Amino acid sequence: GASVGRLDAWQEGAVVGADPANRSWAANYSRTNPVAWGYNYVQARDKWEWRPSYDDEIRSGRWTRVLDAGAGTCSLDAQFRRRGLRDRVLLMAFGFYDCSMARLCAERGSLIWQWDWLRPLPVCRACGFDLVFQAEGVHHTPRVKPGGPGTEGLPLQYLGHGVCDFGGRVADCREPNWARALAHLGAHLACNGTLHLQDKIGKVSRPPRLGADAADRAGDGPEAAEAAFPRCWLDYARAWAEREGMAVVEHRGYCLRSRRRFAADKQPKGTLVVRKAACAVHGKALS
Repeated sequence: GASVGRLDAWQEGAVVGADPANRSWAANYSRTNPVAWGYNYVQARDKWEWRPSYDDEIRSGRWTRVLDAGAGTCSLDAQFRRRGLRDRVLLMAFGFYDCSMARLCAERGSLIWQWDWLRPLPVCRACGFDLVFQAEGVHHTPRVKPGGPGTEGLPLQYLGHGVCDFGGRVADCREPNWARALAHLGAHLACNGTLHLQDKIGKVSRPPRLGADAADRAGDGPEAAEAAFPRCWLDYARAWAEREGMAVVEHRGYCLRSRRRFAADKQPKGTLVVRKAACAVHGKALS
């Protein structure tokens, strides 16, 4: 693998100055957030979202395949090298904002490929990962548009407050894309594999108000029905994981809707870590 030395001895100017118009992500971020740029990207600090127990899983040999979904500047690869873990694991990394991110990866000797998790991953159907790791990317999941993927043949009406009517079913406008992203990542979890999702909560939709008649027919009150409405990615991802029979290992945060404006580094965050069940062959559980 690439040496640890390349993490420090890379050409920052080659990345920041690659775009003569200074419109790249690297040029903009280094100019508008110089402290965060230096700390998070130039120094490539360890990812705070990473759990110490994950190091143990890799060192023990229980985890040998890791997928970094939305890898950005390849900071997880850098962390693995600094901790002496890189040669112990097969790491695949994809997803970046623009070519300046990929250039930063290249300057440090990390491999990355571009892909959108709203499409099935271009790997073999049987390819499984012991850990699928996603940090700081879920909030980019877009709202679906009429006629877009997953809405073909469905009348779609925007009701306001982030809520859409999908042919009589009312839900968050991002729900079809959350479903696709989770299905595509979950499809490549190995037996007993772990899916780690962490991000700021982002926009929170407002549940529709149910009339008393509808609530009575459902056998529940309007408050309970509204509480069950997935208002952000964290709500939806947990419900999806439970439907898939996955065990919830960690759940932090909640869908907070507030009029208050938060600074970029103070925005409410959520974490969901789930584990796929062991696979069974001829009645015998396999890990």
